[in-house]
Amino acid sequence: MKAHLTITTWADALPGASHYYGRLKVGVKHFDISRALTQPEAAALNLDEHEAGGDFRPWKVGDESGCFFSEAAVEQAAIKIVRDKYPEVTLLFKGDPCILDPQPVLIGPEPLKTELNGLVAEAKANDWWEGDVKHMTNIYERWRKVVPA
Repeated sequence: MKAHLTITTWADALPGASHYYGRLKVGVKHFDISRALTQPEAAALNLDEHEAGGDFRPWKVGDESGCFFSEAAVEQAAIKIVRDKYPEVTLLFKGDPCILDPQPVLIGPEPLKTELNGLVAEAKANDWWEGDVKHMTNIYERWRKVVPA
């Protein structure tokens, strides 16, 4: 079974925005991911909200939050959720489930994971569809042979 992790953020697009959010699609289930806050994370969220002004409920250790401080932290949380709760998942992609182009593989059997991530790297080096279209078509066709739509 395939699963997809979509990561969103306003960081670098909106002044003061610094959080990342993750949404998993496993089979027909779609859900936002969260985790229990550690002391440093709770303190950082309290500081962020205090600086933003207005009323807010202080965050405490153990509170559930979908705010992550890096893309890598979202990936790590998603991998843990999939491994712990969805052992039937054989491939976890980082990307939108509606996109058919090559996407990074976070969970997958070796050497398949290496092969697929190699195709992603090749597509990036080609500048995706903005580059050599014939070469990208070849990459896409190789991807589709291994990962059907």
